[in-house]
Amino acid sequence: MRSHALVVAALGCAFLPAQLYQGIDVLLPIRRSTLQGFPNVTWTYHAPFQVNAMAALDDGRTLVIATGAFTTTLHRSVDGGTPGTGLRAGIDVHGLGYGRDALWGFSNFGSPMGIYRIDPSNGNATLAVDTSGPGFRFFGLDYNPIDGLLYGYTEYGNPTGLYSIDPASGVTRFVAPAIPAANTQGRGLAIGNHTVYLTATRGQDGIPVFAWDLRQGANGTWVPFGIPFPTSNATGGSAFAEVRQPDLGYRGEGAVTISCLGGELRTGRAATVRIHSTLANATAWVIGGTSLTPAFVPQLNATVVAPLGSAAPVPLDARGWFELPLQGGGGPATFYLQVIVPDPSTPSTWAVSNAMRVELLP
Repeated sequence: MRSHALVVAALGCAFLPAQLYQGIDVLLPIRRSTLQGFPNVTWTYHAPFQVNAMAALDDGRTLVIATGAFTTTLHRSVDGGTPGTGLRAGIDVHGLGYGRDALWGFSNFGSPMGIYRIDPSNGNATLAVDTSGPGFRFFGLDYNPIDGLLYGYTEYGNPTGLYSIDPASGVTRFVAPAIPAANTQGRGLAIGNHTVYLTATRGQDGIPVFAWDLRQGANGTWVPFGIPFPTSNATGGSAFAEVRQPDLGYRGEGAVTISCLGGELRTGRAATVRIHSTLANATAWVIGGTSLTPAFVPQLNATVVAPLGSAAPVPLDARGWFELPLQGGGGPATFYLQVIVPDPSTPSTWAVSNAMRVELLP
């Protein structure tokens, strides 16, 4: 088990240009923190707005804010500014995340109760994961682009706490216990840097925000940090805003994900390319090209977006990971990347990742 000090040090690493936003269901200014100096963070104030749930889009600037516990309206805010005219959602939304080109919202009053895929262009909702059986109410919900999973926090069902949810298969796994507080409510959940930020909404009771580093494994520690709304107890939402290079889909068998997160890839900015799997010390093959040429490959039972002849080997570490800092500039240029990894547990014996578009800017 990692010591508390080591966890704090890991969570305090360079977060800029990412931003953690939080709002509550009271007409108060939205709060934002860069998380510098973690756990002694500071909060800046933005537009006042009632927030029932919140998510951040891939551009690192746009927030989607849900209002209304029964009939929900989705609003967009840029950099925490005054939200624009709303769009009616097809369900009541009490937890919200964004990934795989969709909003993922938890419906508390839907039939059935569960996580729905919401089309951000028109608000239409389709059931993805039914949570009525175990009784999980994921009022805190977000998508993790590093491993391609949703994460939800529930105060209901058994056991309570943090769960991962595969939006494709519906498989739900327990990750961490409830926060160590007198009241274990957690209504805003945001994910960044492979870390879950649970914005517990009992600030008037002196209950802080908590962070769970997913690298810790099962025997980890919730780390408390600042209280953004010290005079209020109310439900709310949160979002972690950073630039994410677009996920194009095309996932195949197995569980491997490629992502590129951080800043815009322009001169003077940088991001991190990550390959995430559980295939310890395996060799990943990265295929890439400058044009999108999807083709189904029977041996992989999957569609790949670049020629297999372009594949280059990359060694994964003991976690099944690979990380590479990527400097911006030198563009405009576009690349398409996808990863395949030998995986004897799949029918094809290969794990095939999502495809990703990378945009280099001048």
